[in-house]
Amino acid sequence: MKKAINLIIMYFVFLILGTVFGTLLYTMFSNLLNYVAGSKLTLFSVESLFQSFFYISLCMIILICPALSFYRVRHPGGFSQAMAYIILSAFTWILLLPLDYKLISSMSENIKNEKEHTPLSKDYFRQVDGEVYYFTNDFEYTQTGALEADAIVIHSVGDNGYVNFRPVRDTPSFKLNIAAAPFREILVSENFRSKTSTSVVNFRILAGEIVNCLSAGFLHFLFYLSFALALCSIYALTNLFDWRLLNSALLFLLSALVMGFNSDFFASWLSEIAVRTDGNAVYRFLARWTSEPLVFVGNCLFTLVIMIVWIVTSAIKRHGRKGA
Repeated sequence: MKKAINLIIMYFVFLILGTVFGTLLYTMFSNLLNYVAGSKLTLFSVESLFQSFFYISLCMIILICPALSFYRVRHPGGFSQAMAYIILSAFTWILLLPLDYKLISSMSENIKNEKEHTPLSKDYFRQVDGEVYYFTNDFEYTQTGALEADAIVIHSVGDNGYVNFRPVRDTPSFKLNIAAAPFREILVSENFRSKTSTSVVNFRILAGEIVNCLSAGFLHFLFYLSFALALCSIYALTNLFDWRLLNSALLFLLSALVMGFNSDFFASWLSEIAVRTDGNAVYRFLARWTSEPLVFVGNCLFTLVIMIVWIVTSAIKRHGRKGA
């Protein structure tokens, strides 16, 4: 019973601390995304804090059950701990996440969603695709409503480099803006952006899909429920191996697999299967009951496999203890 109580305590500790620190860090990061060299850097603002809280709270609620599974690897318990986990999982996905969504929906109406567009500053050298831009004056709106500034453009490609002086418009299709994405300033992007990293889990897509499920009808709720069951089921394998490190590695891989599968990491692969099975009677039947038939089936199969593995390994271990 003590370990069950400890699990409940750690649930709220992980959730509260993760949300607080995650919100602060993500607020700093989001403000850094829109920072322009030479302007005043504001790390925290009311609007960015609330918007970061909306996003991070969803992410932490998604991650809390896998976090408890990792905690259980280090602090294994018996039946009471497992029941506490089941109750906490149900509380998370049936009550807490819908409440968080309603809180976001009610408060976001009073928060400005559009960020002020900060024009690029003058007196800085910015290089992209063999060209160097140096703005000699601040960007100003023209009569047509476009942001425009005069710039010295140095073309330094090979031995045929040259310099010209021309007006430049600050538009989304401007070379500097494309190269800097998702940052506003290419000078910041060059220092903070990783050009080679790829992420299996896209929390932005995952959080968006969950919000869509909660705001839509029954068909989307089945997909939401299947994802919750798949993610929570990995708790059953927390003591699959005698070596804790192997259990932790397995939980990490399974958590990444479930979240990646539900955040469009395998979207191209699933779309090919959907095209081939579109005329299938089973696929058409599932499409009547869930918005994402293939993902729904994948989540259900994953949960079923986890449960079968748990039952088999539990029976083997129980038989081994009796034989000893």
